[in-house]
Amino acid sequence: MPQEDGAAQADADGMKDMSQKMPTLGNRIMVLKEGWVALILSGTKTMELRSQPAKTGPIWIGFEGRVYAQAEISDCRQMSQEIYEETRAQHRHMGRMKQGDSLYGLVLTNLVQLAHPIDYYQKPATVLWENFRTGPDEKLPHRRASKRAQEMRALQDAREDDETSEIDESPGARTQKKKIGGEKTAETPRGQARSDKEHQQKDAGKSELRVPDVQLQQKWRTPTGQSSAKMASKESRTRRMPRRTPW
Repeated sequence: MPQEDGAAQADADGMKDMSQKMPTLGNRIMVLKEGWVALILSGTKTMELRSQPAKTGPIWIGFEGRVYAQAEISDCRQMSQEIYEETRAQHRHMGRMKQGDSLYGLVLTNLVQLAHPIDYYQKPATVLWENFRTGPDEKLPHRRASKRAQEMRALQDAREDDETSEIDESPGARTQKKKIGGEKTAETPRGQARSDKEHQQKDAGKSELRVPDVQLQQKWRTPTGQSSAKMASKESRTRRMPRRTPW
């Protein structure tokens, strides 16, 4: 009976190992030192200290290209010297927190150890986070842009729109705009009307200058013509009249 019970328990453990969740392409891996991995797997270390905050959610515990367990970051706390001392039993660091240090405590929960470690490709450089993949040529899935990146992109677009509106509404743009792409923009209707009015005034000025010349010529010729006719008539009368002889 004990042997049968042991065999049944082994079969149950085997079924449990087969049903365990396995890492997939792109999953987050928290890369740790061997000593910290051992403490996490034993359950004596439930908090990891990092200099940068991390997103909450499921992760994998890894060391030198191998994944050993799955866990979940349930909380990310910004550490102070007081909190550092209060949580010393969780993060297991023996030294003291230096003045001005920026530390974050990642609370690890729901730890599930794998029956057998799983290999993954780790970059030659020392990293604190890695994404699960089996080789260097395996492409990671496209990750969605973070909320902060989207906000920064929207803010930049808004600034560009503001700069464009300021250029279009400037006083100089009403008559003539700057060249964009080697082309000059057309004048505004107000500038076109002003230009047409100036041309009309110039044409009217030219016509007004020509009229006085003609009128002066006519006035000059008319008196001359009349005086010449009178003089000719007077001469003809003097020629026709006979001379009176004195008696």
